[in-house]
Amino acid sequence: MNVNQIFCDMGSFVQGEVAGPRSVYLFFTIDELSKMDVPHTQMIGWNGEKFTPPEVLNWTAKAAIFLPGGESLFVGRNGDFVLRSEEKRREGRIHDLKGQVRSGRLIDGLPIVVGMNRQVSCWNGEAWEPLTSGLPSGEGAVSGFESIAGFSRDEIYVTGWDGEIWRFDGTKWNPVQSPVSALIVDSCADSETIWACGRNGLFLRGRGDAWEVVDLKLPHIDFWSVASFKGRVYLASYDGLFAYLDGDVKRVEFEDDVRTFYDLTSSSESLWSIGAKDVMCFDGQTWTRVV
Repeated sequence: MNVNQIFCDMGSFVQGEVAGPRSVYLFFTIDELSKMDVPHTQMIGWNGEKFTPPEVLNWTAKAAIFLPGGESLFVGRNGDFVLRSEEKRREGRIHDLKGQVRSGRLIDGLPIVVGMNRQVSCWNGEAWEPLTSGLPSGEGAVSGFESIAGFSRDEIYVTGWDGEIWRFDGTKWNPVQSPVSALIVDSCADSETIWACGRNGLFLRGRGDAWEVVDLKLPHIDFWSVASFKGRVYLASYDGLFAYLDGDVKRVEFEDDVRTFYDLTSSSESLWSIGAKDVMCFDGQTWTRVV
């Protein structure tokens, strides 16, 4: 039995984060433990040639952020984190967490995680600190941020529940008039635009205060992830991958039998499609199966 079959028989891949031009970290869970609601994640690295020994966590990981100096930050749903490098490993927890962590990203060298109750925290090199100036408290009605993307430390965007969009200008957060009131699930940035997606075919783009819905005429499809790669924007549903360019959207066809999709992550050299039982890597010309 090969390694890929062992993975598929034991568990599922729930997320991924690109770690280098051709490398990725995969969030792997054991199916039997998931059925029993046991918090756990195995962070499994792929270095372009082979899998690396997993980082085994007893909590549900929601973000993997790779720092310029070679350190890795793994952050959990309830604020647990591991900071590791070749020389050291440190565990801790985000203090004063207002809500569950939903995702994280490195923007202009700054690691940031976001979550429910409009939680925004950044890592200053030694500890997590709130980045919430200008944001409402988050108390009362259910509110939260699902995703973060940006261009620099003075132009960062968060998106989330009820179509909320906020822009950070380097000093404080400013509300953006959103063209939707539905949940925005994920977002990404290319060189000049923020792209975002959600359920019922939701797809939008914008920057600054100018945002608009892009009608793909796919209202029956829920999009869970979006990524930009080599001039195209890719969208993942549970059962398919779609590529958007200049107003045209097409389902991506694979020579291999790829049946599961969910999460997307990309670098300048590779795009990764992560489904429960399928992990595929695209270099701009060819799709290669990793799992």
